[in-house]
Amino acid sequence: CAEYPSSQDFALAFFNTGEQEIRFRPEISSYGLNGKFMTTNLWNKEAVSPEEILIPPHGCVLLKFQKT
Repeated sequence: CAEYPSSQDFALAFFNTGEQEIRFRPEISSYGLNGKFMTTNLWNKEAVSPEEILIPPHGCVLLKFQKT
């Protein structure tokens, strides 16, 4: 978990070292984040639903959480 200076934004990276795609819902409260957030995939700059994150085999996703 990395903080953005001068804001309440955070970035989190999730990795899949397995052979199968992973679908999961990150429990952001376990990273000290509370409240509602807008979530952006930082690789493609698209908004994503934190309800279901997809990570391809041997892939990773880098997400930015912006407090709303």
